[in-house]
Amino acid sequence: MKNLLYLLISIVWTFIIAFNVLTFINLQLWNTSQNNIANLTIATIFLVINLIFITILFCNSIKDFIFVLYFHLYLKKKLRQNTKNKNNLLVKKNSKVLLLYTTCNDFDPESLLASSNQNYSNYEVYILDDSYDKKYIDKINQFAKENPWIKVIRRKDRKGFKAGNINNFLQNYNINYDYFVLLDSDEIIPDDFITKTLNYFNNNHVGIVQANHKGTRGKNLFSNIAQLGIYPSWTTFISVKNKYGIVTLNGHGAMISKECYEMSGGFPEIVAEDLGFTINSVNAGYQIVFANDIICEEVFPIDYLAFTKRAIKWTQGNVEFCKKYIFKIFKLKIPFFKKVDLWLSVTSLSLSVLSIFILIINFAILYPIGFNYKNMHWSLWVELVLMIILIITPFINDFIFFFKKINFFKLLFYILFCALLYTSTIVCSIKTLILSLLGKKAKFIITPKFESKYTIWDAIKFNWLEIIVATILLVAIVIIHLYLPEYKIVGTIILSILSISLYSTIFLTLISNKFVKISI
Repeated sequence: MKNLLYLLISIVWTFIIAFNVLTFINLQLWNTSQNNIANLTIATIFLVINLIFITILFCNSIKDFIFVLYFHLYLKKKLRQNTKNKNNLLVKKNSKVLLLYTTCNDFDPESLLASSNQNYSNYEVYILDDSYDKKYIDKINQFAKENPWIKVIRRKDRKGFKAGNINNFLQNYNINYDYFVLLDSDEIIPDDFITKTLNYFNNNHVGIVQANHKGTRGKNLFSNIAQLGIYPSWTTFISVKNKYGIVTLNGHGAMISKECYEMSGGFPEIVAEDLGFTINSVNAGYQIVFANDIICEEVFPIDYLAFTKRAIKWTQGNVEFCKKYIFKIFKLKIPFFKKVDLWLSVTSLSLSVLSIFILIINFAILYPIGFNYKNMHWSLWVELVLMIILIITPFINDFIFFFKKINFFKLLFYILFCALLYTSTIVCSIKTLILSLLGKKAKFIITPKFESKYTIWDAIKFNWLEIIVATILLVAIVIIHLYLPEYKIVGTIILSILSISLYSTIFLTLISNKFVKISI
């Protein structure tokens, strides 16, 4: 039964919704009515909103948790067997393939040369250069002079970001091709990428093949630690989606057929062009396949400031995408569970900030109008435990992946590092989300690639907003202990975690000054 996994997710989610209804509606309304609150209608409205936010967060987390269990208990072994039994005969042996290296003020000649060395004859390599910095233009020109078989394409304007760059080439140049491959500036695809990937186009319904990825070439302690999480995340979650859900195009390390590109209307010229093209290609009737056994290399952001810039770009792009495409998902001619899977996937970045709105509703709205938790502490503890288990799901996946492969204490340090890293972006994500919702136009932010040495003052200066918010949270903890005793335990736990994560931005910024190789 193809929908069995999602049926299980739905059952678990239904039980939690029922518990949430009991906890956040019945008991809370009962407490509220017992306190003779004048604003009972307002309290009811915000309690319902609170319930909706929490159940949406739970749905996404439950899905991830069950994905992790399913992958490690069953699918991982199945994938190994499939790889051993895989037919390596080339299905599309005469196909013409283009390697498209898109860049804008960001050029890595070593990565491009490594990717261009394919054990396949019928392919061509193009640099689609949107650079405006003369340093990069000259560097690319010199590279093309030394490697004349690699061609450089430039355009007069930079309309439409990366999507516009690709569309300009594929739609305005009379180039014969059957498939094209998307390469990021620091991407390295294996030398058998074309031959292996073409095997996946074994029927006319396959329009996109997305390869697997791992992090490599870390240049300091920050990137060496953080890059470890790329391979477990890609392998687990996308492998399960490949079997039960909808795989999304991730913008690099992917091969796309000419027919799929043309029938999908090209890339939508937005920041998150990969998500937009995913919707358009699925709408056109094409399947996106994940090639778990084809492992490409990518570089994790060089330091914490580069990481936050990438997070801001993703949040901007995600909001822009949701404004234009979110309602189109439920019009797609695919099974309902796959629509839900796709919706959760493309909205995950925006959903993460719901946790902050939940805190605001409970502490800044409900409590001031008279609501309290003193008669329902047991249910709050159940909610807290459930939330913690589901929030740490990605780290559970990493722990299983690296158990016995990394020294146990190094593994614990890695888990703690990632917990701080991904929680620390909550402030910049919320700020970006609010500005985007208020109309700030999304920009295609280039992730910095060059190392910098930071002082403590630099770390404080670059993360001043996070430090201020962390300090406010510490003050809130004191206020809770003095005036809100019924919130003391739960409030202290939640706010302390957030405060520590935000203060850790200083540590996360400075750690890139060190170089220590972390190997598995």
